Amino acid sequence: MFCYDSAMKIQLALVFLLVLVMSASSQAQTSNSQEPSNASDDSITEKAADMVEAPSSSQAPDRIDAYDPDWRPNTVETKDLPRIPDDMEPREKALFQAAFSGNLSEVQIQVSKGASVTFVDSQKRTALILAASNGHTDVVEYLYEKGADINAVDKNGLTPLMYSAKPSYIETAVFLLKSDAKVNEKSKKKGMTALMFASIWGNKKLVQMLLDKGANPNIFDRTGKTAAMYAQKRGNSDIVKMLSESPAPK
Repeated sequence: MFCYDSAMKIQLALVFLLVLVMSASSQAQTSNSQEPSNASDDSITEKAADMVEAPSSSQAPDRIDAYDPDWRPNTVETKDLPRIPDDMEPREKALFQAAFSGNLSEVQIQVSKGASVTFVDSQKRTALILAASNGHTDVVEYLYEKGADINAVDKNGLTPLMYSAKPSYIETAVFLLKSDAKVNEKSKKKGMTALMFASIWGNKKLVQMLLDKGANPNIFDRTGKTAAMYAQKRGNSDIVKMLSESPAPK
């Protein structure tokens, strides 16, 4: 009787172990069958090139420097100060901070103290570029009147007009265009134009103004895209129609 009971216990133990092994094997197969969701090279490129290229259709980004240095407008809402070199002269440094923040009175004070409106920092930015990047039209106007270059280009090949492509910065863009800002300049990294930026942001008013000023809708950037292609990618069908019906400037 003792031997029989022992044998039964051993058999039950073996069955229990077998069940455990089969269960573990099944879980391993299930885990191996699930492929990791790695982002493809194309999806990564979309984030860089569509947010400069790539704002999502529902929420256009205010900061894109984490994805691509070709497009780095800063948020006026957060009041983030740009990285200003520590070795700048105090007057120019104060001018840059005031221009970025939209503090016109402080900008005027620093200029009156001798701060140069044509000063270029290590990123090749000017005070006017910083003001335009946050849509501070009054500061842009003042700096321009004092001799700042309306077509200044930073190290990424971005101009004040490109930085002001955001719909909420339309007043800045209007002033820049009235002041003969160049409309077909290309950014350094991807060869994008102000028209492409405006198309991505869904800025119909600026798109039309750029076209009226001679912006070429048939320019291709270095990824082979036109402004209409960017607009289509973002679902901006009205802009696609505007661009397709616009003749290329002579």
